[in-house]
Parts: sequence; structure tokens; C-alpha cells
Amino acid sequence: MANRSIYKYKIDIDDTQTLTLPKGSEILSVINQFDDACIYAIVDTETKETEQYSLQCYGTGHTIRHDDSYKFLGTVAMLGGNFIYHVFYKKL
Repeated sequence: MANRSIYKYKIDIDDTQTLTLPKGSEILSVINQFDDACIYAIVDTETKETEQYSLQCYGTGHTIRHDDSYKFLGTVAMLGGNFIYHVFYKKL
């Protein structure tokens, strides 16, 4: 059986970015922690293989520019709640 743990990955609040995770990871959530947006994922800590995910972040009221293959991950409030971002992802 794989050695699985929950890991945290800080992400930028950019329109588009790529996140590299161990192969077979399960993305769980996105939250704000100390004004950093963080994705939590269950990962196999023994695997050396990786896979990539495309992330899309949109502010409230901004135009959504991705296709239907992206899944909604969650919403994060940044800078004391002054900015709200919605995060979507898909495996590449």
C-alpha cells in the first residue's frame, strides 16, 4: 500500500498556472492561510513520478475563459476579504 499524506502547496493568484504533484494525487481543497492561497492534496510520498495540473483563478465578476474540462476547487478570500478568488483545475 502506498504511503499517503496530506501536503500543502502554495499557489499564486494568477490567471493561469501549472501545479506539479506526485502521480495519483487527489486534490482536496484550496484555502487562504496567512494571505497565501494554498492547495491541499493527498499524495503518495514514495512515488517519484509526477503529473501536472492546470489552475485557473478568477476574481468575482471577472470573465471565465476556460473550457468545461476544469473542475471548481473552491473560493479563497485574500487580503482580509477585500479580494475574492475562485479556483478551478484540471489534470493535464
